[in-house]
Amino acid sequence: SEEQTIIEEIAEETGFAVSKVERITSTRGALGFGGAKQTMFFAVINDAMKVGEGGGIDGENIELAYVPLERAREFMFDETKTKATGLMFAFMWFFAKFNR
Repeated sequence: SEEQTIIEEIAEETGFAVSKVERITSTRGALGFGGAKQTMFFAVINDAMKVGEGGGIDGENIELAYVPLERAREFMFDETKTKATGLMFAFMWFFAKFNR
């Protein structure tokens, strides 16, 4: 299932073992060029769920970035930070869902 696949990807890439994810939606990126499909999920994590180093495989360069909730909006609109539009959508979804 999509959910099981993302749970495995989270462990491989971040080192966190999550047991539950919430599917948000799917979108298409690079319209007019590739139209790659991206499916977004939400999961709650905490330090007790850290079971490995993460980092991915085959030369993937994955770096976790922790943004405190009280600084999330500032981060969203900070043009000196490189962000994908999907990340911006994820922040907006989070703020709407949790009335932040």
